[in-house]
Amino acid sequence: MFAEDRITPDDCKEALRREVCLNGLKDKIHDLEDAKDFPEVHSLFRVIDANTYTVVVDDMLKQRLKNWDNVSWQEIQNCSVQIWGTRIESLCVPQFDRYPNLYEWNLTYDNFLGYMAGVLQVEEFAAKGGAVL
Repeated sequence: MFAEDRITPDDCKEALRREVCLNGLKDKIHDLEDAKDFPEVHSLFRVIDANTYTVVVDDMLKQRLKNWDNVSWQEIQNCSVQIWGTRIESLCVPQFDRYPNLYEWNLTYDNFLGYMAGVLQVEEFAAKGGAVL
């Protein structure tokens, strides 16, 4: 498609769809999603290779995950953000027991600032001499 000078976002989406269909990955992705094996989907089918992790920010969804309720990947996608791995480590963001590599945002979340609301509180606390053990 690149040779045809087809480089719009829709063209890129079409190229990815073709790649998935050609390699028979569509069924594998579907099977893994049905099995709720999100870490395997994450590791095998990551489009952009970056050190980011999915962090759930919605309180009701976090509680459902803690209760081991069945949750669709769409719900997780709609109620989560991507956060750099270094930030996950420095803020000690916990993982859900049932889903390795799926994290629970346990600091302040704001609809305008997003997860940065919690980050700013921690940084202000540290700037005033506070420490997290």
